[in-house]
Amino acid sequence: MERTARQYRLYGIIMGVGFPVLATMIASVMSSGEVALKTMLEEQLRSPLLWLIDMVSLVLGLLAQNIGYHKDSLVRIVREQEAMLEERTREYQAALDRAEQANRAKSAFLANMSHEIRTPMNGIIGMNHLMLMTPLTDEQREYAQTVKNSAEALLTVINDILDFSKIEAGKLELEMIPFRLRDVLHGTAEIISPVLKDKPVELIVDVDAELPEVLSGDPVRLRQVVLNLLSNAAKFTREGEIVVQATCIASTGGVARVQISVRDTGIGIPEDRQQAIFESFAQVSTTTTREFGGTGLGLAITLRLVKLMGGELDLESCPGEGSKFSIVLNFPICREIPEDVSEPGPLPEQFEKFRFLIVDDNGTNRTVLRKVLQRYGGESCDVVIDGYAAVALVGRKMDAGEKSPYDFILLDMLMPQMDGLQTAREIRAICPDPAMKIILLTSAYDMVDKLILAEHGVDAMLPKPINPPRLVRLLLGLADGQGEGVSLQAVTVVEDREKRLVEKLRGLHILVAEDNVVNQRMVRRLLEKKGCVVHLVEDGLDVLTALEQENYDLILMDMQMPVMDGIEATKKIRQREEATGGHIPVIALTANAMPEDRERCLEAGMDDFLSKPIDPRALMAVLARSALLNENRKADAEQNS
Repeated sequence: MERTARQYRLYGIIMGVGFPVLATMIASVMSSGEVALKTMLEEQLRSPLLWLIDMVSLVLGLLAQNIGYHKDSLVRIVREQEAMLEERTREYQAALDRAEQANRAKSAFLANMSHEIRTPMNGIIGMNHLMLMTPLTDEQREYAQTVKNSAEALLTVINDILDFSKIEAGKLELEMIPFRLRDVLHGTAEIISPVLKDKPVELIVDVDAELPEVLSGDPVRLRQVVLNLLSNAAKFTREGEIVVQATCIASTGGVARVQISVRDTGIGIPEDRQQAIFESFAQVSTTTTREFGGTGLGLAITLRLVKLMGGELDLESCPGEGSKFSIVLNFPICREIPEDVSEPGPLPEQFEKFRFLIVDDNGTNRTVLRKVLQRYGGESCDVVIDGYAAVALVGRKMDAGEKSPYDFILLDMLMPQMDGLQTAREIRAICPDPAMKIILLTSAYDMVDKLILAEHGVDAMLPKPINPPRLVRLLLGLADGQGEGVSLQAVTVVEDREKRLVEKLRGLHILVAEDNVVNQRMVRRLLEKKGCVVHLVEDGLDVLTALEQENYDLILMDMQMPVMDGIEATKKIRQREEATGGHIPVIALTANAMPEDRERCLEAGMDDFLSKPIDPRALMAVLARSALLNENRKADAEQNS
């Protein structure tokens, strides 16, 4: 560039001096036939054209010099800007490196803190669970239950902080698997239902019949979003109702646009606080004496999860009347129904002939129940708002000569003036026909004794919010004459599930690798109470030694242990199996709750993952699933041999 600038200066000199001299020489030759200084001067003086050439050349020469000078300046400025840009780039890269290092440090800190907090939490929750299984006085049970609730509340805070940090760091990844939205919503409602058992609050799930049966997305994170919204509604609603509603707004190109709303009749949110509640650690009330607790992270996490899923979150609220949170998400429609998605098979023609009576004081409940029955073909459906109206209606039909006015009476438990049990007794006094089945629908099903149900003429009971497939299976079972058995199943669904799990686990030989003494004792007692045979070791090396001496059905493996950790031990187990054949299920049992920890476990060859503190029900479910898979694997191996 400098060489080009010098050339411009040279061109300027040539144009300004050389061209006039050359023009004068040419003019002198043409006029006198010779080149002499005197002749050239005379020619220059008497020729206006030469003067014009001289002036133009001088101007061009000066212009060329200016161009050269300014080009030098521009080159210098460009170089300075390039140097500045390179410096800024280096500074930006250094800042980026520092930010990544800080993120890594934060992630490591959170992982370590999670491990350090969850380890004692595991002992607190686990041992308290075992204590609640022992004979206690009412006062002792109250204290133990308070410990359980407080520990679970602390665990919720820990999980919220971890989730929030993962979202902020951009490390939260979404799955894309088939799921049934109906199951997600009903399952989430069942989780929150016990929280409302001491409040006069109806929890209702209303799913649009036009909604595609199976969608594709991340059901775990969707459940977290709905659970956060439901928890918020349950916290701030003293009476009335909480309604979860799902509707299909549009369905085009194999994608369903779905709106999910959670509406409550709670305290409501002032307009000036409606944006602030979605900020981190924000509350509706900012006073230190606020009535309702919480970290203020639930809605912040919910908003970020919804945005991560490409959706929108909207809020409508009026103080004193309630709130409505609505999310809109797009889900690809899944044409293939996965095996674990259960829906009642083809219904018999008799279902369309069933006559139903719905008795409920809550208008939303009545509407939803009627829609559910109509969806499956139950068109003959009467609806009344209280027990007195139900008794009167059945009486009128009996007086008209009907022996059994209805096939099924769906009866709400908690109604004013006359509750469900009283209503059932009055109806049975009018119509004792056993062909007419009475089903009690209640949010407090675990508080009703089965003998009391029988005394009042109730055939079966289902917990609210009503799960449509479960209701249909119950109706069909009662219609087939399995009344008492179905009733017992309906009342003791949890007990029966526990019994089936215990049967699968009874007699299993389980190797537990855990270096914490409290956790050893807790896991051992949990498993032994389910009939398992337990062998304890303290590190991965002892695991390998124990496997050489005895056969086990599965292994519970802690990740962090002295001598040899769980990851290394699992890798060595899988290496041995490559040579000897076979496969023993290995379940990670760890206080590390970060996604990368789960990935490390699965990459090492572990079959499943449980984070501490251990939920006893989740532990039993994972063990039963692993045991069943192992049995199937062995059966396949025997068939192939």
